[in-house]
Amino acid sequence: MKYVKVTAIFLALCMAFAFAACSKKQADGNTTPAVPSQEPLSGAEVEPDVKFLAAYFPYDESSVKAAELISKQTGAKLFALETENGYPEKADECAARAKDEKAQNVRPSLKNKLDSISPYSVVFICTPLWEDDLPMAFYTFFEDYDMRDRIILPICSSADKDAAEKCEVLIKGTLGDTAVTLGGFLVSPGAEPDEDAMKAYIQQSLYE
Repeated sequence: MKYVKVTAIFLALCMAFAFAACSKKQADGNTTPAVPSQEPLSGAEVEPDVKFLAAYFPYDESSVKAAELISKQTGAKLFALETENGYPEKADECAARAKDEKAQNVRPSLKNKLDSISPYSVVFICTPLWEDDLPMAFYTFFEDYDMRDRIILPICSSADKDAAEKCEVLIKGTLGDTAVTLGGFLVSPGAEPDEDAMKAYIQQSLYE
């Protein structure tokens, strides 16, 4: 889905989004998220008040690196989904914990809190794919914050070549039509994210 289509949906949902890096105040004082301008991305030179958020799973190195690169390229605020109980450092123990959490459908409590999701019109979800699912912390995140009218971009760390599409489907299945979930971007575990490929993905997803 290209930016023009996303903008049309947002206009229908929110009635008026400004094509600028600023927010519009509603009558009740809440902030309506801004849609980024159509200027091409230029790395760290992107205007700092464009409202991007990079929510990432801090227990996965590839997800951390992807979120940091996104922040560098777009000025996104970084938001770590650190849980109260944490996760084991060993990969097999971490995977076992994830499997148990999924089986029990738990919602691990998050240590960090956002004042509000309202300022952020674009939310990057930087996550590994465990047991063909997102870490349960992301379901906590989706339930803690009202994701209506957000543009969601999945950034998935996995050796599964179809993982980006699976992440997109999982997020769409959770948020439904309340948010606009775009196609995902795949990051290989243990590898440095490709800066040019990431920039092209963001450019094509939001501006073309």
